[in-house]
Amino acid sequence: MRFNLAALVLTAACYALISFKTTKFNDDVFATIGISASQANEKISSSILNGYMQTWGIKNVKNIAAGNRAAVAMDLLSYTKKYLSSDDFARLYAAEKENHKPSFPPVPATPEAYRKELIDQAKQTADDAQKYYDNATAEDKTTFKSSLDDAKKYLEDLQKPDNEFLKYYADNYSTTLEYYKKDSASKAAKWQEKYPDNAMLFVKKRLEEFMTATADVDFNAATVERNGKLYFADQKYEAKNNKWKMAFRAGSDVVQTSRTFVQQWINEIK
Repeated sequence: MRFNLAALVLTAACYALISFKTTKFNDDVFATIGISASQANEKISSSILNGYMQTWGIKNVKNIAAGNRAAVAMDLLSYTKKYLSSDDFARLYAAEKENHKPSFPPVPATPEAYRKELIDQAKQTADDAQKYYDNATAEDKTTFKSSLDDAKKYLEDLQKPDNEFLKYYADNYSTTLEYYKKDSASKAAKWQEKYPDNAMLFVKKRLEEFMTATADVDFNAATVERNGKLYFADQKYEAKNNKWKMAFRAGSDVVQTSRTFVQQWINEIK
């Protein structure tokens, strides 16, 4: 299953994980919930980098005794905050940023360089056409003669000082170059905005998504049971997305505790 990152704390709370302090968050505790510490770190980093919460692989969650949900949220958030501030996550983020670096085409050639490039290519094409013609059988020479004439004519046209195509390229070169610069700068800016150098600024965006997703949850919303399943009595709530519904299931104590922690965390990230 995949949940949006905004459900990072809510996922754990909804399944009623036992409460544990960060100092006790070791391999033994991870073993209790069916994952290793390295797997937990992988789930956290994947959630942050990819924008969804991974819950697969936690084999024993439903068998763990329920604890205080607000404490669970605090413990998980404290551990998550500690891991996301680590060098390990910083390396993963740097690799992710580089992996999404936009590709930039070569800078448009100057009119002089472009003219030389086309003429050199045309010369090579004419030379190849001449070789094919010279080596062709008498029966095929007519066909190759047409290709050779076309190649020579194209080369001759390119070498004319007033070649219309090359003149058009030269006349519009400054515009082409300016567009290239603006397009490249725009791509670089969007990349930098999405993946800032400081990994914590990227994390901050995810935290802000959590705050947005949990801003207007009505914890007093009425529910009704149909065929063994609970539904919201008000259809406007039933139409809400999974993040909103997960926050509702987590409860006001978890959400408010988490929002307080996350807002403080956001304020610390500069």
